[in-house]
Amino acid sequence: MSNQDQKAIFITGSSSGLGRATAKLFAAKGWKVIASMRNPDKEKELAKTSDVILMALDITEPQQIESAAQEVVGSGGVDVVLNNAGTGLAGALEGLTDEQILRIVNTNMLGTIRTTKAFIPHFRQKEQDCSSIRPRLADG
Repeated sequence: MSNQDQKAIFITGSSSGLGRATAKLFAAKGWKVIASMRNPDKEKELAKTSDVILMALDITEPQQIESAAQEVVGSGGVDVVLNNAGTGLAGALEGLTDEQILRIVNTNMLGTIRTTKAFIPHFRQKEQDCSSIRPRLADG
């Protein structure tokens, strides 16, 4: 497959778990993978994986999201955006502080919305539907 024909995926939260596994799977299938995470300097396994590009991104920082999207689009764009980054807490709701709740909302909701929003112009220009994958949280 030529680089021009190679599909590309942008994944948030690639430092562990499902994000890391997805990055490895897509790379093994011949995709170009842009694996974003807060601390890519600490990532050793994906750094050695062919067709994986590590990118620093904290999805709670809107300017970082915009910069990352511009960099990705400027280097050829992507075919899929996988919003995988997330955080959670265990325990009783009444025990959570406002700071903890805001961190969850800022990461899990606003980070996902902002990341998807940053890539929509790219997908519109490509005349594609915006392929943003996110686990369904509730019926609605």
